[in-house]
Amino acid sequence: MGQVFYDMGMLGSAEVIECSASDLVGQYVGQTGPKTKKLFEKALGKVLFIDEAYRLAEGHFAQEAIDELVGLLTHPSFKSKLIVILAGYEQDMNRLLAVNTGLSSRFPDQIYFHDMDADQCLKVVEKQLSKKNIHLPGLDDPTSALYLEMEDMIREMAQLQDWGNARDMMTLSQGLIRESLLNSGNPSTQLELSPDKALKVLAQMLNGRQKRAKAPTRSRTKPSLPVQSFTPNPPTPPPIDISTDTAARPPPSAPPSEASRASTPSSPPPARGRGRGRGGAQAPAPARGRGGRGRGGRGAAPPTQTPPRSQTPDVETRDPGVTDQLWNKLQAAKRAADDATRKAQNAINLLEQVTSNEQSKEQALQKQANDLQRAAVNERDAGRRSELQRPREEARLKALAARAALEKAALELQAKREAERLRKEREAKAQRKLRELGVCPVGFRWIKMENGYRCAGGSHFVQESQLGLDS
Repeated sequence: MGQVFYDMGMLGSAEVIECSASDLVGQYVGQTGPKTKKLFEKALGKVLFIDEAYRLAEGHFAQEAIDELVGLLTHPSFKSKLIVILAGYEQDMNRLLAVNTGLSSRFPDQIYFHDMDADQCLKVVEKQLSKKNIHLPGLDDPTSALYLEMEDMIREMAQLQDWGNARDMMTLSQGLIRESLLNSGNPSTQLELSPDKALKVLAQMLNGRQKRAKAPTRSRTKPSLPVQSFTPNPPTPPPIDISTDTAARPPPSAPPSEASRASTPSSPPPARGRGRGRGGAQAPAPARGRGGRGRGGRGAAPPTQTPPRSQTPDVETRDPGVTDQLWNKLQAAKRAADDATRKAQNAINLLEQVTSNEQSKEQALQKQANDLQRAAVNERDAGRRSELQRPREEARLKALAARAALEKAALELQAKREAERLRKEREAKAQRKLRELGVCPVGFRWIKMENGYRCAGGSHFVQESQLGLDS
């Protein structure tokens, strides 16, 4: 950080002087000022990094520390002779900057570091384990059951207030390393940690955090790995022809064990919605569920028949015959789609914050220029009036620069919003056309994969080129 400013010629040294708020605040009246000034003198020509700066707003002498900091930043002995960085959590820093309006205007540039996503977190864990020569099967495969389950739990942990990003991943890595050492017979060779034990360590860490945060927890006695088919030897689903001349006809008949999913030749096409409609696919015997509204809806299937699959697509389950490899790829595609949506929204949120900051900055500078202009007009002394013109002109130029930055940020925000709107419209159009084709008789949603879409059950696939999205 200091090297960058040094290379730009802004500082005389690349050294970074790091301190905390307690290094600035005194324990009695009159001690805060000298302590703060001493740190500034030490950091002349360098970078002064104040960590946990929000603590400047706490304690009996906090106001004295803030006033001293504001004064030193504009003092001729220090102005433009060092770089001061205040670091802390976003909400706490916002409270600090609200304590003194002068403090906010003296720190116009704000940088936000967003939370790491689950993929980045797992890369930290993988790196830490490799340093200790520990192998965790599946950690390097984004489509493996272990990877998907760990992603899911990390996302849950990231929703908690005390989420620590890489720091939490370092804690998790230490737990995994400890677990592998406890279960190893020969620590001198490469250690291997089983996926079950790794998931147990992560689940214990997640449950502990949720209890401290008083957040709801869910049972994890068994990892939520992909479910197996309910038939001992499921037949391979027949190929689905989705050409124009066959798109409207009902799906082909399934084997007897699949009778609960297939439509009878005399039945109408199954409902394709995702809600609690008036029944899904027709079955020889209605199941007790949330299907149709008829009087026979409470009947039960004969004991000798394979239990029918749920008729509502609210719960997307694995189709019979879908391999583990294909199922894992489908789950990875789901998570990738969710991550893409989340990242796009994070980018929009960041641009919204930048736009808001630039607008506040521009308004503050414009107000400063106007105040200086009024002061110059009301000043009777010609010399003093001339002195006021220079800072007034500087403030005016800065306000113009802030206005240009605001307009640039606003344009970027508009472009990002428009791109996200078009993406959502295209995806909605694809889902609508896929439902109209009726390829998936249950009406599951469709997941984008490579050059096409696959239903959430896994057995049906449609090429993207057959949807005519670009027409």
